[in-house]
Amino acid sequence: MLHGMCSFDAHIAVFVGLLSLTAGYWLLHQAAADTCCPKWFVKFLGALIMLVSFLGLLCIGYMTIQKTCKRKPMDFHHGMPGMQMEESEAPAMPNK
Repeated sequence: MLHGMCSFDAHIAVFVGLLSLTAGYWLLHQAAADTCCPKWFVKFLGALIMLVSFLGLLCIGYMTIQKTCKRKPMDFHHGMPGMQMEESEAPAMPNK
């Protein structure tokens, strides 16, 4: 994974989930409008796509909330992009 990209994973996943939800809805709409092809298969496929993408969006939301709640409020070493270093790797603060 690219450095600093981890903060955009949930955004990309939600975008793809919304696209698939829209595609499923579009299939359902096309099945209702089309008169020549068998509607049951297209309706089933559209409903299946919508169900899987909706469940995926619920899982993405749950995992994002779970990951956010596990983080300490002032965890600057792991919470901010660009500052993912262990305590031992952090530069020592000078004593004044």
